[in-house]
Amino acid sequence: MKKLRPETNSKYAQISFYTILTVVIIFILARIVDHLPAFFGAVGSGLHWLGVILRPLVTGFFIAYLLYPLTNFFQRQLKKVPGWNQKAKLTRGLAVLCTVVIAFVVIFVLLTLMISTVTQELHAVRLDDISNFLTGLADTIRSFFSTLSEWLSSMSIGSEDLTTIADKISGWGTSIAQKAGSDILNNVSKIPSFLAGSMFAIIFSIYFQLDGEGLKRYWKRVYRAITNKKIYDGTRILLNDADRVFSGYIRGQLMDAVFMAVVVSVALALIHVPFAILIGILSGIGNLIPYLGPVIAYGSTALVCLVEGDIRMLIVSIIVVFIIQTIDGNVINPKFLANTTHVHPVLVIVALLIGSRSGGLIGMIFAVPVAALIKVEFERLINDLIRRRNIKSA
Repeated sequence: MKKLRPETNSKYAQISFYTILTVVIIFILARIVDHLPAFFGAVGSGLHWLGVILRPLVTGFFIAYLLYPLTNFFQRQLKKVPGWNQKAKLTRGLAVLCTVVIAFVVIFVLLTLMISTVTQELHAVRLDDISNFLTGLADTIRSFFSTLSEWLSSMSIGSEDLTTIADKISGWGTSIAQKAGSDILNNVSKIPSFLAGSMFAIIFSIYFQLDGEGLKRYWKRVYRAITNKKIYDGTRILLNDADRVFSGYIRGQLMDAVFMAVVVSVALALIHVPFAILIGILSGIGNLIPYLGPVIAYGSTALVCLVEGDIRMLIVSIIVVFIIQTIDGNVINPKFLANTTHVHPVLVIVALLIGSRSGGLIGMIFAVPVAALIKVEFERLINDLIRRRNIKSA
């Protein structure tokens, strides 16, 4: 009997292996298709479980990333103390402690100011004022519907049609109220998990600040080992660009938000606008999103002054907010964002729309730096293509 060569046996064995592997893959795919709902349910549960774990980790990294310059500043100052230059762990730990204490003090002061100003303003409101305001509001609504009924009658639209429209509006308002109530109950039920996640995020942020450089060196070494030089260099350039764009934009926006919160609060308090500190803090938070800060500042100021019924205060406060917004938009904000990449206003609006649709409020905050990073990488790609063509043509 003729024996097969070793090369032939190896070839047949390889074919048999691939045949068996193909049959197994087809069998697995067929079983997945048969149980597709259960499969996607398991995948969704796994992703949810992974999100529960990663959310405080990512939040902690973001907090550490924002506080990193302050921690490094304290560490540099502590190293100037005689005999402490060689005590890296001690100086780093004390620097992180100082940063965490300052962050907690700032958050505590802001919350205290918000709660105190709201409490004081609510105590200052008399029940008679509330009653008169509600009575006036009811009279205004009745007058509006009376005028609307006369206008519809002049257009040969009967009261039955008006009743139908009113029922639709009433049903729409009821559904909104029910949804708002269910959302509030759902958010209240999530408070314990939110507090637990916040605690773990704070722990992760402290750990990242303590050993950030060590983690960076370790993962850089791992990534260099598993990738080639071209991929490693490209990733390093991308991360450096992202760090420059995100750090410059987000930290600049935060400083600008603090500036707006303080200046608007003080200015409105000087002209005795109710809820001045609350309006200032909300305006500062709104300033984190382009074009939203002025809307909140003007809208909340006008609403409070109208409820107060003081037209003179309304005009003066709107002029004051306009002056502050003009100074911030032309002087302060460009100064804080001097080291960031300029993005065209049209691209900013498009980025905000995409960010709001994909990530809500958080997506809107990160939309502009992401757009700036895309612009930087696109320009880098174009410059590389031009340089290569020039080299080839030369």
